Amino acid sequence: TLAEFSADGSMLAVVEKDGVRVLAADGGRAVFSQPRPQVQAIHLSPKGTFLVTWEKLIDGAEEGNLRVWHVGTGELAAHFKQKVLGEKSAWPAINWSTDEKIAYRLVTNEVHFFDGQKPSLVPVDKLRVEGVARCSVEPGDGPSYHIATFVTEKKGAPAQLRLWKHGDFGEGRFLASKSFYKASEVQLLWAPVGG
Repeated sequence: TLAEFSADGSMLAVVEKDGVRVLAADGGRAVFSQPRPQVQAIHLSPKGTFLVTWEKLIDGAEEGNLRVWHVGTGELAAHFKQKVLGEKSAWPAINWSTDEKIAYRLVTNEVHFFDGQKPSLVPVDKLRVEGVARCSVEPGDGPSYHIATFVTEKKGAPAQLRLWKHGDFGEGRFLASKSFYKASEVQLLWAPVGG
């Protein structure tokens, strides 16, 4: 059984043999239920507003296999096609800022940003970073956010960690940059209030 609490502890998502449910943590009542027994990964947005699910991609399916559900209404908010789940460190495939105002997803050489309350297939903003492997948004409430990106070491070039201001993604517009040799992975940790 897969299970995960939302970051604020208000919701618990559970994958059972007959589908996915989200329970209110204060009493266990079901606030969301979908008959999706093939779900292999789940993630709740920080306040439990959205549930992200991943199933194996079915050839020819019109609907994407990476789905974003609105927990309160049970409606499918957005869906994307993602062939492989990838390594555990790459999950969740869609993340939100702490206040859920922005959401983001890594794609090849880019980070796609969305309105966190209305995730959609079409991004609101894109950050182009060749070889981007990880991304993180500082904790805390907006309206301004800092974004960290990480590119692994490749062909003798050092790994690169960069700090950006959300929305200011022009060429060379990063606020800070640090190179690391022999770095193939990273764990991005922010101060509790960001910054």
